[in-house]
Amino acid sequence: MKTSHRLIFFLNAFSTGLVAAVLSLIYLAHGADIQTLSIFISIFAVSTILLELPSGILADLFGRKKMFLLAALCSAASNFLLIFAHTPWLLGISCIFRGAGTAFASGSLESLEVEQSVQSGGNLSAINSAIAVTEGMGLALGAVCGGILGNAEDAYVLLLGTAAGIECAVFVLTAFFIQTTARRPQKASRKVKEQLSALVRGLKESKILRLIFSASILTGSVQAVTEVYWQQNFIACAPSNFRWSIGILCALGYAAVILGSKTEPRLADRMGDFPLYWLTKFALPPVVAALGLCQDWQLFVCIYVLIDIVLGIGDVSERTLLHAAVEDACRASMLSVYSLALRIGVVISSVSAAVIVPKWGAIGIWLIVPLSALALLTALFLTAGRETLKPPCEKN
Repeated sequence: MKTSHRLIFFLNAFSTGLVAAVLSLIYLAHGADIQTLSIFISIFAVSTILLELPSGILADLFGRKKMFLLAALCSAASNFLLIFAHTPWLLGISCIFRGAGTAFASGSLESLEVEQSVQSGGNLSAINSAIAVTEGMGLALGAVCGGILGNAEDAYVLLLGTAAGIECAVFVLTAFFIQTTARRPQKASRKVKEQLSALVRGLKESKILRLIFSASILTGSVQAVTEVYWQQNFIACAPSNFRWSIGILCALGYAAVILGSKTEPRLADRMGDFPLYWLTKFALPPVVAALGLCQDWQLFVCIYVLIDIVLGIGDVSERTLLHAAVEDACRASMLSVYSLALRIGVVISSVSAAVIVPKWGAIGIWLIVPLSALALLTALFLTAGRETLKPPCEKN
């Protein structure tokens, strides 16, 4: 990967980590309260889901670079609006822009980088690992800096201004350093119809893609449990003066993802991508359930890091299989479907929590969602068929 491209991936992830570390606190300081916080999080999530697939199709049709530039502008606008947001309406608009930025960025630059790497004879696992490691470093450093800047002032103006400025820098760097080949002009309506047909045909013809997307829904639901409830569990089992360490543990988790991403190519060389893929899928649910049951803060940290290592390994192996199964013409569209599958899992987890938590408390969601996902993954594995037990590049 070129240094300029690596810098763009890093800065974009750094900006995300910068805000994500204290996003809920920012919303509370700019128009939300504890009762309406979930509404604004939902606005962001729904905006992302609604734009996820259209953004991938548009990226394949009109250019991945253009969509990534639009993503940078939307993210910068979201952070800029947050600085001045003191009413629910303006905060809601900012959430919509943030969702649009997330949707437009999902897969656009990644698919372009993978496409160029494949055309030059590069290794899929290596390029996916390089992207994951670079983004993981950006997220980790961004989370640490976000915690520091977040403590500097109550309004988070400096943090938000920094994030907006970084996204503007990402826009400029992308405009100058990302090169793409010109696409043959066609009538827009015809292009959209053809792209949708290619997307549907790809899903119908590839069992591997259907398998990956189905398993991703289950993974997304399990991962959401950790993302939503780990802070409360850690605070409950850690000493009272350890609350400050949440940001450090968050950054440590990102570092663990980097470690997993860096380790995946070596493990894949020994095991193969598909066996490694299934290993991470089956390992995640019981480890997440163990985190929910944990009562010792030191053991909690170890399990939390292990979860992120598994996620790092699994993400690279999953994306390697996904990229090997799709054509360049619909790569961004398929990545959007993949991202959409993960977000559907998040929604399923949220709906389940609304039913489970009032009856059995948080421990119920920690056990029921992961164990249910494990049972469904087992059924998926047993019914997948022999032909999906090898990567598509190995088939005749």
